[in-house]
Order: sequence, then structure tokens, then C-alpha cells
Amino acid sequence: MRKSICAAGAAAAFLLFAPVPAGAQPLNADSKGNVVFAAPTYASIVEMHADKASAAGKAAIYIWLPDGAGPFPAVMISHTVGGWNDAVEGAAAKLLLAQGYAVAGLDHFGPRGLKPPLGKGFSTATAASDALLALKLLATHPKIDNSRIGIVGYSMGGVAAQLSAYEYLAARYAGEGGPRFAAHVSVYGTSLGLALDGARTMTGAPLLMLVAGKDETAPVRKMEQMVALVKAAQPAARIEMVVYPDAHHAWNNPALSRPTEGGFHSGSCPIFDLGRAFGAIAADGSRQAFAPQAAVACTRAGGKYTMLHDAKTAQQADAAMLAFLARHLKASS
Repeated sequence: MRKSICAAGAAAAFLLFAPVPAGAQPLNADSKGNVVFAAPTYASIVEMHADKASAAGKAAIYIWLPDGAGPFPAVMISHTVGGWNDAVEGAAAKLLLAQGYAVAGLDHFGPRGLKPPLGKGFSTATAASDALLALKLLATHPKIDNSRIGIVGYSMGGVAAQLSAYEYLAARYAGEGGPRFAAHVSVYGTSLGLALDGARTMTGAPLLMLVAGKDETAPVRKMEQMVALVKAAQPAARIEMVVYPDAHHAWNNPALSRPTEGGFHSGSCPIFDLGRAFGAIAADGSRQAFAPQAAVACTRAGGKYTMLHDAKTAQQADAAMLAFLARHLKASS
């Protein structure tokens, strides 16, 4: 995972720490650079629901701190299936550092020895458990205000940003009564599923979903249905959705100057519910038994998806992200 960016005035040298199991060893005031922690690896959404990992694993966060004593508000960044990209996630980290946030860049693949895109035996849902375990660790940092930690995720990372907003999963990985993200931003996050669980569906933190109008991986109608399902279960859920009508998936990747095909997508699949009533929710709202084989089939039937850079959308989305984070993370609690 390349970490070549640095904030103006931030220390240029970064410490490399030995593996640290999440929740086992608190961070100290000098903790920055790469921190590796234990994290389960789920090969499928079925495994994640059952909390039966196919393999032990590791993930990492790379911590950048602004100058000063802190405590600082912080933002975690979860990357796409293509892995960390300095032009995408790195640019976001630089932008956030300039705004005075501490930043923690997640690496889902490197510590597991996986190569992008999306390594074999790694479910997209694993990004969410990684993020919540990383939150538990990051919240111990003396220079970070653990009540003001947000998450921003791109594509697969958007799944982490969405699913980590559900109390059912937050309690499992960050602990009952443990830290919770104070704000979630999903940027063209793929529509994997929900974690509906009665009155405690959402943690209570706000979620902003930035959606591309022409994104086959996260069709607007499907994302609207997801929001409606959550609000039916928890009317007070704080969810905002902004749609950029002419944008495609990966709008902020400058390397995609021409339309580029991505792999198969699940935009046409039912919505998966990872809550205790695990199953699939059809387009008409009816619940179905979950069938892993059917999920694979509908993903392949969805065909390829289109990725295309759009500088205007990227600028607007960055502004929306920064404004949202400022509202929910900047005010000291």
C-alpha cells in the first residue's frame, strides 16, 4: 500500500509498528505510520452473517497526524477493490489533512497478502469488519478525539462506510458500548446490503451517500429502496443521499479518462439483510430465503459496469463530503 502523501508541516518520517491485535494494545501519543491488527477474513456474506471466518487475517491502518497536541477529529478512509490509489484515496487523505483531521488509511489487502482487484477468498463485506476493528484501535490514540471519528469509503470502501453504520455489526466488532463512527460517507458505494435489526438498526450517526446516476453497481432506485427500508425500521435514521445524474462509477479516478469496463456487478441482485432476520429483500419488498448460488448468478447476470472520470462531479462530491464532515466532526463534544 503506497503512502507517499504528507500534510504540510506534518512529520516526514513515519514509525512502522509491529502487528497489534485490535483492542489488545492501546496506541500511544507517538503512534503514526503503519499499524497492523488482527482481522478475520470472510470469503462470503454468509460467513460474515454467521461470524465464522474462513481464515484468520490482518488489516492495517496508516495514521497521519496534523501538527499540534490534539485531540483531533479523525477520518478513516476505506479503499476500492483496486486497492489504495494515491490519486483517489491518497488525494482524499491529503484533502482531509489540510482541513485539520487526523487520517487513518485502511489497507484491506496488503497485510493479507492479497493483490487487487478484490482478492480471492475476500468478501466485500470484510471491509466493514476491518473498519470497525480499526475504529476500536484508533479510538485509543491519545491525540485523537474518539467521539469525533468518521469514515469515508470509495466503492468497496463505501460498503464499509454503509455497513459500519448499523448497530448490529458495530456492536459485534467494536464492542457493546464501544466506540462508534460519528459520521459515515459512502462515495459511489456498491449496494451490498443492510443490517436491519429492529429498533437498533442504526447507531444514530449520520450517513451520507454520494451516488452516481449512471452507476450500474449501485442503481439509484436500489439505493432509494435501501434508505426506505432503513427508515421504515427506524424512522429517526439520519441518512442523506446526493445523486449526480450524469456521473459514472469511480468518477474521481483521473486515470479513467475514457469509459472503462469494470468486472461483474450486483446492482440487479436483491438487497441482502445481514441482521438477525438474515435473507434477501426483493425489489417489491418481499423477503426471500438467502441463496448464495443465486447471488453469484445475479452478479454475473448484471454484466460489466462502466467507470469514467468526471472532474466536475469529483469537485462537487469532495465539497459535499467536507461540508458533511465539518458539520458532524468539527464541533468538539
